[in-house]
Amino acid sequence: MELNCTYSSISPGTEVDVFLSGGTVLEDVIFRAFDNNTCCARFRDEETEPGTVIFVDCRDIQAPFASSNNI
Repeated sequence: MELNCTYSSISPGTEVDVFLSGGTVLEDVIFRAFDNNTCCARFRDEETEPGTVIFVDCRDIQAPFASSNNI
């Protein structure tokens, strides 16, 4: 089943903050890729844990990505 998440429109390489269910915020992560088949987004952390890759199910994202540069 293909999922259609609105978060797939962000450009790879964009620095964002990601607001997750439960109140967790991933700050200043870099969007890398989106898999429309699984609705998972991949991010890279260069601030807290440089080089760390983070996978997030877009159904766990509570608010659209916010560009860190515009906050």
